[in-house]
Amino acid sequence: MGANKRHFKDGGWRHADVMTAHATSASVVIADPGDNRHIVIVGVSAMGDCTLYAGTSVSDPVVCHYNQGWTDASLTVPLSTSVYTDGTSGHTIFYYLDGLVS
Repeated sequence: MGANKRHFKDGGWRHADVMTAHATSASVVIADPGDNRHIVIVGVSAMGDCTLYAGTSVSDPVVCHYNQGWTDASLTVPLSTSVYTDGTSGHTIFYYLDGLVS
C-alpha cells in the first residue's frame, strides 16, 4: 500500500491534487483525511473485482464495488472516513481530498 501525489491536469478534476493508493490485499487503503474532509474517488484500476468500504473493515458500509479493469468514478466518501478494501488482487485508487482543489 502506498500513496503518491500527482497533479491531475486533464479531465473534470482540473487543478486537483490527485493521489493514488495501491493495495494487493485486504487493508485500509486510504486513511481518514481528518475532520470535515471528504475523500473523493475519481477512478479505480483493478486487476480483479474489489469492494471498497467506508471504514476499517468489511463490516462497515459498502462505498462501491469495482470490476476488473478501469472504472471512472465520481464518488465522495462520508466525512472523516477512511477507505477499506477487500481486494486480493492489485488495484489502484485515484482520489483527492476536498479542500485541496484550487
